[in-house]
Amino acid sequence: MTKDKLEHLVRCIDALTVERDIDGVAHALCDALRSAVNARRCAIYVAAVGNRGGSCRLRAAAGSSDTPPIAPRRNQTYADGGRVGLPLMRGEQILGVAHLERADDRPFEPGEVALLEMMSKVGAMAIARSLEAATDRFIALVSHEMRTPLTATIGFAELMLQGDTGELTPAQQRALEVITRNARRLQRLVTDLLFVARADEPGVSLLRTPVDMKRIVTEAVESARLHAQVADVELRAAGDEGVSVLGDRERLGQLVDNLIANALKFTPAGGRVSVDARRDGDHVRLEVCDTGVGIPEAEVGRVFEAFFRTASAEAGHVPGVGLGLAVAAGIAEAHGGRIDVHSAPGRGTLFVVELPPAGYAVRPSATRGW
Repeated sequence: MTKDKLEHLVRCIDALTVERDIDGVAHALCDALRSAVNARRCAIYVAAVGNRGGSCRLRAAAGSSDTPPIAPRRNQTYADGGRVGLPLMRGEQILGVAHLERADDRPFEPGEVALLEMMSKVGAMAIARSLEAATDRFIALVSHEMRTPLTATIGFAELMLQGDTGELTPAQQRALEVITRNARRLQRLVTDLLFVARADEPGVSLLRTPVDMKRIVTEAVESARLHAQVADVELRAAGDEGVSVLGDRERLGQLVDNLIANALKFTPAGGRVSVDARRDGDHVRLEVCDTGVGIPEAEVGRVFEAFFRTASAEAGHVPGVGLGLAVAAGIAEAHGGRIDVHSAPGRGTLFVVELPPAGYAVRPSATRGW
């Protein structure tokens, strides 16, 4: 790459780094691309979040005042005389397209196209970052607004179940139990959504106290006992006495709950799920092991991604939105620990969480902002 082209790429990266919203990124990328090849005009189109087949929306235009043409969504660069279109890709996903034109219809040279493609890749990363930030803000807002009415719904339902509002018929009792159970399920989902949206926010702290991990495991297993019995899955708890972690009791309980719930989902009738917490060298080791369907090698590396669902979950219509393991990983990292998974199809799955023991000073760099 020549010095001139390298300077254009560096200036593009610098301009994109300071932008935080999608329109700012689009305008910065538009100006950088047009300047790099002296194009008459440039237009940036970005697809709506989740839009898999529709057209892209114009987000930025520079140069000629003429209305830019609507650019087709393609997954590779296309050229037509003095026009060039560059896909803005993230992996296999098309985020948008950049369209450039020259005034004299002079074709773009291969070196120019190569530079534009590199700049477009950088631009696509900045656009993806902005889209994710906008999605996180939306999730946090919606989750926050849902918590109050859900809490009220659960509270009033429990009052009625306790008989505070009068005697209930058996049918009314069953109906309220269904309402309460599903409201609590929705409340857990909202909590998970809020955790994922705020995981990287600065200034959020964990309520750290000495936590007995064996007790956490015992309580989580007892809470899941009925679910396991209905599913005809044997659920075991084990652990060493006096295994303590300096952490947030509620969050650590959520971590274990999520791992157990995940194991029960993917373990067929007659199977077994075991949960164990013990001291292992200089850390506390939590294991959740099942005899379930297992995870294909190609998917193992993605199970901690928010909203990722395995092929077996989709094929088997297993309920869930793909947040439980992402939240578990976030909680482990927030405590200065780590989580890992070992699995193979048909051979079950083992999740291993390693946490620093009580008395260990968690470094800020290890807490993802918590």
